Amino acid sequence: MYSDSLVECLSKFRFIRFGIVGACASSLQVVVLKLLTAYGLPDPAANAIGIVAGAVLSFPLSKRYTWKDRSVNNQAVAWTTFMTIAFCAFATNEGVFIVASYLGVSRIPASLLGICSAIVITWTGNNRLTFRRQQSHEEAVSTATSSHHYDIDLSIILPALNEAQHIGATLDQLAEYLKVISLGVVEVIVVAADGGDDTASIALTRANTFQHFHVINPGPIVGKGRDVREGMLNARGRYRMFMDADLATPLRHLSKVQEFMLERGQVGIGVRRMGRYHNSLIRNFISLTSSLLTILFVIPIKDARCGFKVFEANVAEELFSRIKLLRWGFDIEVLAMARQFGYSITPFMVTDWHDPRENGQGLAHEKWLRIIFGNMFDPLRVRFNLMVGKYRSRVGQHRAHRQAQDHRQPVPHPVARLRIGDDDQHQHQQLRPVAADGLRRGEQMPNRRVGQG
Repeated sequence: MYSDSLVECLSKFRFIRFGIVGACASSLQVVVLKLLTAYGLPDPAANAIGIVAGAVLSFPLSKRYTWKDRSVNNQAVAWTTFMTIAFCAFATNEGVFIVASYLGVSRIPASLLGICSAIVITWTGNNRLTFRRQQSHEEAVSTATSSHHYDIDLSIILPALNEAQHIGATLDQLAEYLKVISLGVVEVIVVAADGGDDTASIALTRANTFQHFHVINPGPIVGKGRDVREGMLNARGRYRMFMDADLATPLRHLSKVQEFMLERGQVGIGVRRMGRYHNSLIRNFISLTSSLLTILFVIPIKDARCGFKVFEANVAEELFSRIKLLRWGFDIEVLAMARQFGYSITPFMVTDWHDPRENGQGLAHEKWLRIIFGNMFDPLRVRFNLMVGKYRSRVGQHRAHRQAQDHRQPVPHPVARLRIGDDDQHQHQQLRPVAADGLRRGEQMPNRRVGQG
């Protein structure tokens, strides 16, 4: 085990970088020690301050250069571990020197023994604790995918809040288009929250048009992020995508999804032309401002908000199981996590995107002030969450979700669900309600899943 680590270290010159950083930190520590003792500070206090000064210099250098190929999920924990190791190394250095001197070893060899002991402690501790190697997300996804057989190739999720005007025509067009394009076995999921119109009932009239069709009622209105999350975590496809229920992105772009699936992509996103998104001037302003803030603070993608995205199944479950923003900013959050975890992001150019709505139509349930401030502050919230480590990897959670779903067991998820099983479309199973972000604590969320397949 140690020999493999040494070979890795030498092959990548990690130990040389470690030595250079350590020499810089030690030099600073000695300078601080000399200055403080010259001003009359006791040696123990001067040594402690010197160690802290050396650690302040060496931590960012170690993170940036020595272990630059490894990620740190929580800065505070990493810094605490790094400081603890530094003090342990110092104590080891002093202890070895004292013992060697007591045994009659001359000063220089005793000092060298102490320094070597401190180097071993620092290298081993930081290599195995502070900057420890973690399983990459690509490896985790590959392992999970290979261990599960998907009967459905693509799940198409349509978040449809108050879409009674469009949902019928959209499902009819989608059914016709699926006859002329080869996407394998397709599952269609309509997520219709309690918006007060007939979206769900209209969608159910098209149930026989598709081989696999479901309507999910996630409960009271919370936001598009919550609805898309519900669809993604209830879907059963090898790939899962969501698109706008009003077909703002034309169905012909499903051919790009087809190519994406054949190339075994991980995250695919539609990218619109900057400058004109909506018919409303104020919505254009909101979108452009949000895109600019996203590019500056989160991820360099000029359009992170297009409602046309596709994910490999395990990637979708890994990302959507941990989103914090349940309204409009979830797109930015998902892409930020995808980038942080090292997933590949493939853009699809959508040059013919159009807004089929009149000015402000479709946002009647939202207050404009909330929309403006939410869209402007969401990128900043995502950046803050990234900095404090709220999006830590929980490799294997998506596997647990998949296994629970396969066995028709209650899935651990922040939002309670009431699912109708595939074997009996009229048998309801009540799952334990759990409070979720954006909802009143203890609020019952009747999530009904109805349909074929």
